[in-house]
Amino acid sequence: MDYIVSAFGLKTLSRQAMTELAREIRRILKPGGRFSLIEISFPTDWLFGAIFRWYVSAVIPIIGRMCLGDIECYRMLGAYTTAFGSCDRIAPLFRDIGLEVSVKGHFYDCATSLVGYKAG
Repeated sequence: MDYIVSAFGLKTLSRQAMTELAREIRRILKPGGRFSLIEISFPTDWLFGAIFRWYVSAVIPIIGRMCLGDIECYRMLGAYTTAFGSCDRIAPLFRDIGLEVSVKGHFYDCATSLVGYKAG
């Protein structure tokens, strides 16, 4: 593969599943191939972070219930995001299996992305 993109699926993976994902990305990327994985994250700024945590944990589940019914993933969004933290937490897993990675923040760190490539 030349490029792999994933959006908003990382937060539900266990550490073991995340390691397996990193290995699979390394396996299927050709040398020089790139990847970009983005995930919702909680900002570190205390005020903006508190407001965003409330929005993710309270407002989004209400909107999800109104639009789509009582879907478990919306009720658990705050818990998943809290447990995940940011892509900073998973970057070492990808480095440890031999991928070059960096972490980027987006929209005041409400999302972070793990971007990188397979050397070679």
